[in-house]
Amino acid sequence: MDTLARRMIELYPIWVQCFCQCFSVPEPREGRARKLERGEYKRLRAMVAERISELGLSQRELGKALGVSSSYVNKLVQGKRTLELTEFLDLCRVLGWNPATIVDLCSKQAG
Repeated sequence: MDTLARRMIELYPIWVQCFCQCFSVPEPREGRARKLERGEYKRLRAMVAERISELGLSQRELGKALGVSSSYVNKLVQGKRTLELTEFLDLCRVLGWNPATIVDLCSKQAG
């Protein structure tokens, strides 16, 4: 497989996500499932769970601080939902994280 084809395959999930967000179309289920299995999401979920524990927060308390339900937080930690950029930034703010550092840590751990 040539480099261009390989790169197109790598970028396909990102393109689908951008298209769906721009045109307010739900993402295909298989696209979400594939993203949730990526190493970056797995590492982020582990880091969120660890930080919640460090801070002594319940999922309900974190949800309240984020302005979402405890079910939302549970689905995030369980790997049943993805995060949009604004949700990620809110999560970092509440957990006292630098977003750039978290992205760097997740990408290094996954790679």
